[in-house]
Amino acid sequence: MTLKDKLSGFYEKYNLPEDGGVHDRMVELQIFKGFSLYFPNFEKRRQVIDVHDAHHLLTGYGADIEGECQISAWEIASGCHHNWQH
Repeated sequence: MTLKDKLSGFYEKYNLPEDGGVHDRMVELQIFKGFSLYFPNFEKRRQVIDVHDAHHLLTGYGADIEGECQISAWEIASGCHHNWQH
């Protein structure tokens, strides 16, 4: 099974677009059922979304609010915050 196959299953499990939302204008972060936050899908995010989603697979963290907080902390601690710099 390839990384692409695994990502496809991950996206399906969490009801995400087939491309992980890389082409979406806005990104939805569901805080809890019926309440979501939306933010622009800016270019820097589009550039790293595949790596971010691969990190979800490697760590086992979900794409819910808890998993996004966990993966964000893991990425910051591992130095991925440099991806957001100009």
